[in-house]
Amino acid sequence: MLEQNFCQCLYFTATRLKKIAAKIAEDESRLLGMSPTYVYVLLGVKFKSGITQKELCEELHLKPSTITRLIDKLVINGFVERKAEGKLSHIYLTKKGEEIQEDIQKYRVKLHNRYKEILGKEEYELLIKITNDSARILESE
Repeated sequence: MLEQNFCQCLYFTATRLKKIAAKIAEDESRLLGMSPTYVYVLLGVKFKSGITQKELCEELHLKPSTITRLIDKLVINGFVERKAEGKLSHIYLTKKGEEIQEDIQKYRVKLHNRYKEILGKEEYELLIKITNDSARILESE
């Protein structure tokens, strides 16, 4: 009953969607042994070797303390390494980080296919477009 009163609220709807999408992503990432957030940090490092923590924060829309915690754990688990270059710390994949990339790619394909299966391909693509466009507009305010 309360949902009927809240469904016109962007905050409520976005939060609900986030929880549902996150649960699906977490279910799919169990085989990797890490949460989806770690997967996307590893992808960020793969796509831009030597990326700084600040750049990762901006690209992944996460707080610096969160990125630091995630990278610390990835360093401990041997997936990435930090190299200090002047005042900045650059992040690089290790051999282990490179080796898991094929499994990460399979995870991403499986995850996107699962969303498409549930929503339908056209609905999924439309949702992605509207969500990204809306986020850009709201961020610019």
